[in-house]
Amino acid sequence: MNYKVLAISFISCFFLLYYLTIIVVQVDTDHYYTSFYSDSCDILRRATVPEFAVAEMKSESPFTFSTYKMTLHTCNYRYMYGGRWSLKYRPIVGDHIHIGIAIKMNGELVTMRDRNLTEPIPYEDFHATCDHPPKYAYIKQWYHTGVHTHCDNIIHIHPWSAPRQLRVTGKDVTLGVWFESVGIEVGSLTNSLTIPGYGSGTDWVLQYFVNVTDNFPAVQTEDVEEMTNLWLVDHHAFIKLFRSNEIPPEKSTRVLDYYSKSKLPGDYPTRGSAL
Repeated sequence: MNYKVLAISFISCFFLLYYLTIIVVQVDTDHYYTSFYSDSCDILRRATVPEFAVAEMKSESPFTFSTYKMTLHTCNYRYMYGGRWSLKYRPIVGDHIHIGIAIKMNGELVTMRDRNLTEPIPYEDFHATCDHPPKYAYIKQWYHTGVHTHCDNIIHIHPWSAPRQLRVTGKDVTLGVWFESVGIEVGSLTNSLTIPGYGSGTDWVLQYFVNVTDNFPAVQTEDVEEMTNLWLVDHHAFIKLFRSNEIPPEKSTRVLDYYSKSKLPGDYPTRGSAL
């Protein structure tokens, strides 16, 4: 028996089997097909915005649980075999980023501040049915979401500061969440925004710059719903919000003085950093 030929044949079969073996990884409700020679970066790159994607797996016991997170910064030579993974997007708990904003209405630059968390709501058009009704119909209670401002025309985003059950993370971190935190009312029936102390209008324009130093906006829209659903994920981005009949406000590079923080390893990602 030629042991050398046998050994070569065995090794060849092993590597052939290694490279041909297909591994199925479950991420949320999706199944991804990969192999032993591929690492988890291949799966993360299939996310819609891979640079901001976070793969998370929960390790649970009868008494408690912990989570393991993986990003494009930490996925090299690591694998998602075993367990059920979920795909999340940043900003997540542990991230702290900043976005500049300039709002212009009636020829004035508007500086917003966080709203009072309780708001008395007046009665509707029809009469109250109770005797001796109070001056308001009910009290609407707002809450801190981790998306707010400091009267500095900077949107501060840090989900960890909100109560655990009220935290807003990932693609749910939108400009609409910030609108609520400062009291900007989004029209439920019309394409309008109402800014406290300045009135309302339906002819708004939003320009979104991925970085405040960019010459041209990545997004421009006159649709208030699109404005409300704008994903706030880019550290050092800038937003211009103004009436269509007015000259757009100038950008302020002050946001560059604000640095980012994160509990995850590596610098906070930027657009295109997955390439």
